[in-house]
Order: sequence, then structure tokens, then C-alpha cells
Amino acid sequence: MNAARVIWANDSAEQSHAAILYVDLDNLKIVNDTYGHETGDKMLVATSNMLRLAFPDPIVVARLGGDEFAIIQTVDSVDEGHKLEMQLQKTLETYNKTSRLEVEISLSVGCFVFKPKSITLNQALSEADHLMYKNKKTRKTQSSA
Repeated sequence: MNAARVIWANDSAEQSHAAILYVDLDNLKIVNDTYGHETGDKMLVATSNMLRLAFPDPIVVARLGGDEFAIIQTVDSVDEGHKLEMQLQKTLETYNKTSRLEVEISLSVGCFVFKPKSITLNQALSEADHLMYKNKKTRKTQSSA
């Protein structure tokens, strides 16, 4: 995540926004238990590849650990930041249609848009993580209803 610190060091960052998409690969434990760790590993690699397809010129696409990823990109507005989330969902849909994986990739995403000089990287990641868990919980509630 050292590359992300460039945003905070950039003097012009005071006028611009940045967006962090905190991405969690859903059901990885279930995939590992059902299909084996080799399939789970393939899903992690496929998710990483799909994220690079969705965001060809980001400042950062990083695996944070386990089944979590972060995308950090400068944007001109809050609306543009939230469009990144829609871009990711469209790429995911296309990727799943053409993938040869045994199971579809499902992601929970939290998008946090901010002015870099107003918050630290760790605070921004924490906010995006919180939004991701909120979205994950909402999706689980809706699917069980």
C-alpha cells in the first residue's frame, strides 16, 4: 500500500478526491471446503485478474490478505467514485459469464470517497471496510428474505 501514499503526498490532492473500494471475495471458506483449496486459490487469482480488467489504470490494486482486496483511484467527484463500483459489478458479470471456474465469483464491496488531505490511509481503509461489511450484511438479509 506504499504506492497509495502518493495520493496523500501530492499537493494537488487537496482539490481532488480519491475512492477506495474494499472488496471481499464471498464464500471462499465454503468453496475451499466444498471444492478444495486449489479451487479457492484459483478464485483468488481470478478475482485479482478480474480487478485488473475492471481498473486498468488504478493507483493501487492490492490483496490485503485472505479474501480481501483494495482498489484506490483518484476521481474528480463523489459520483465518479461510486461509478467505479458499478464498473466493477459490470466487469464481474461479464467475467462470470466467460470464466471456466467451477463456481461464480461473488464480491461484497464498500466504496468510500474522500479528500486525501482530510483523512489518513488507515482511516479511509477502515471506512471502506465498514461500508463493505454493511453491504454484505444487507445482501445476506435480502437473499434470506
